[in-house]
Amino acid sequence: MMRGKSVGEEPIPGFPHLLDAQSAADLLGVSAATLNRWAALRDQGADVGPPCYALSERVRRWDADELCKWLRQVRR
Repeated sequence: MMRGKSVGEEPIPGFPHLLDAQSAADLLGVSAATLNRWAALRDQGADVGPPCYALSERVRRWDADELCKWLRQVRR
């Protein structure tokens, strides 16, 4: 029987490694509240913070690769 990958295992090649708000915030060095505020502003069309994926009205996830790319861009 095949089992799916559990949290904490190596990501599946070619599949994005999605992070919750707290994990993404820890990676960026900001609070989860700040990250969620940026995401809400992006939903309204503002170009602030890293891109994210809305899974529902209240649940968002951030792609780890996209976060690293965004962080490199804003550091320049």
